[in-house]
Amino acid sequence: MARRQRRANRDAELEVLHNTIQNASQRPEEEDQDGPQGEIGNLMQMLAALQQPKRQIKAPIYNGLGNIETYIRQFTDVANANDWSPADRLLHLRLSLTDKAQECGEFNNLEDIWEELRSRFGLNQKQARDRLSTLRRAPGMSIHELGMEISRLTRLGYPNMAVPDQEDLALDRFQAIMNNVELRRYLTPLRPQTMRECLRLSEEFFQVDQGPRPTKVTAVTETPDVVMETLKDLQNVITQQAAEIQTLRQQKQTPAPVTPPLTAAPGQPSLQDLLMASLASSLANPGTKPSQDRQKRPGPPACYHCGGPHLKRNCPELRQPINQPAAVNQRQPAENYSGPTQ
Repeated sequence: MARRQRRANRDAELEVLHNTIQNASQRPEEEDQDGPQGEIGNLMQMLAALQQPKRQIKAPIYNGLGNIETYIRQFTDVANANDWSPADRLLHLRLSLTDKAQECGEFNNLEDIWEELRSRFGLNQKQARDRLSTLRRAPGMSIHELGMEISRLTRLGYPNMAVPDQEDLALDRFQAIMNNVELRRYLTPLRPQTMRECLRLSEEFFQVDQGPRPTKVTAVTETPDVVMETLKDLQNVITQQAAEIQTLRQQKQTPAPVTPPLTAAPGQPSLQDLLMASLASSLANPGTKPSQDRQKRPGPPACYHCGGPHLKRNCPELRQPINQPAAVNQRQPAENYSGPTQ
C-alpha cells in the first residue's frame, strides 16, 4: 500500500513538471530570453532526476555474532538512506536476521525486535544500568576504554534521556570510578562537556603526573668490621706515641731510661707482626683465652694440715685408727616416743 502511494505521488509530480515545461515552451518569442530559458533548463534537470530510478542500499545481515549496537546503527542508517517506511523496515529486518538471530524476528514491532536482540546478544536497559552502577576499572584497562564503555552503557541504559544529560551522567560516573582527588581537582575548573574531552584532559593529567621523578638515594649502612676497627685504633696509638717521642727529642729533654724496643733478628717476624697476629687470632675466637702454663712449685708437696711432705688426704693425723670402731649414726628416739603399740 505504501509503495502504491509513493508511485502515485511520483506520477503526479512528473505530470506537474511536464505541464510546466509545456507552458513555458509555448510563450511568445519576446519573453523567451535568458530568464525563461534558464527556468526551462532547471525544470528539465529535475524531470530527468525524477525519472531515474533511485538506487537502493542493501540492508546488513546479522547472525548473532558481533556487537548488536553496531548492527542496529548500521540498519537504521540504511533505512533512512532508502527512505523506508516502518512496514518496510520491519520486512527488511526480518529478512536480514539469520541463524540464531532469526528467532528474534517473530515480533510485529520493530522496537520489540531490537529489545529481544539486545537481551540475547547484548544488553537491555536494565542490564546496562546494573552494569553501569557496578562497573570498575579492570587491570590493564586504559582510561580511553573505560570512558567509552561508560558512554556506551549510559546510552543503552538511558536511551530516552537528552544527550547533554547523558554526557553529565557519564562524566560523573567516570570520576566516581577513577576515585582520584587530584584528577577531580584538575578537571573541575576546566569543566569538560563531553566524554571525549574529559578523556583527553585526563590523559594529559596522567602524562604530566607520571613524568620523570628525582631519584631518591638511600644511604647504605655498612656493618663495621671489628678487626679493622681494632687495627685502626692500634695504628693511631702507635702514631701518637711516635709523635710524643719525636716531641721529646726536639725539646732535648733527658727522659727516664726507657727499655729499648725489642727488635727481631733477621729472618724472624717483628714484634708488631706478632702483636697483629695475636690480636687477629683473639678477635677471630673471642670466646677463647690464651692458655697459661701453671707454675710448678719446686720440691715435694707439703701437707696443709701438718706441714709434712705429703698431701692432706694422706695425712696420718687425719686417719682413723683401725681398732677403733666406726661411729654408727643411730637415730635417737624422741622423748615422747612410747614405742610400738601393744
